[in-house]
Amino acid sequence: MMRLAVLASHEGSTLQALIDACAAQTLDAEVVLVVSNNSKAGALRRAVAANIDTRHISIKTHGSEAAANQAIADALGDTKADWVLLLGYMKKMGEAI
Repeated sequence: MMRLAVLASHEGSTLQALIDACAAQTLDAEVVLVVSNNSKAGALRRAVAANIDTRHISIKTHGSEAAANQAIADALGDTKADWVLLLGYMKKMGEAI
């Protein structure tokens, strides 16, 4: 089974389709982490509702773009995800990621 991590910035409709496909076993995968730069993102609420680990990581939480990028890289590394999916993620990816 593939382990998936997702970065999303907004409502998470594509994330919900992914969660549903995993739950229905249409996709042999599990979403293990959802990261958002937006604390009010619907994607985070959808992930919480599906019992998926979430992180809000942004300049507001980490003080600088470089620190936020490193925190994202660390969170992704901790999950040992096979794939990282950018589903409506609206930030430029930093070098650390």
